[in-house]
Amino acid sequence: MAYYDLRDTQTSFESVTAFAPGLTDCDLTESNPQRLWCARVEASFLPTLEVSPILGRNFLPEIDRPKAPHFAMLSYGLWRSRFGGDPDVVGRAISLDGIPTRIVGVLPRGFEMPSKT
Repeated sequence: MAYYDLRDTQTSFESVTAFAPGLTDCDLTESNPQRLWCARVEASFLPTLEVSPILGRNFLPEIDRPKAPHFAMLSYGLWRSRFGGDPDVVGRAISLDGIPTRIVGVLPRGFEMPSKT
């Protein structure tokens, strides 16, 4: 059974989600470029883990569609170090790997991506 079939038809779990395993390099390519670790996740990823952003909102289901606009959730550490903890960062457009990306939220302090190790 394909993942999407499982996700859309299963009844055993409250929620099912997917993410690309591991973190990948990505570059914040606006003024003062910076190498970051990025993860690709489905819109259901944070709600499935019962994690809510401390600022902004979660991703909307539209991000899961092909050719959807790009959105990002900042880690707490990046929000503090790069953006000075500015609460107005939500909604701001940044460039990740040269692609216009809109910031939708900030993750809680201490949140870490699950890993396979």
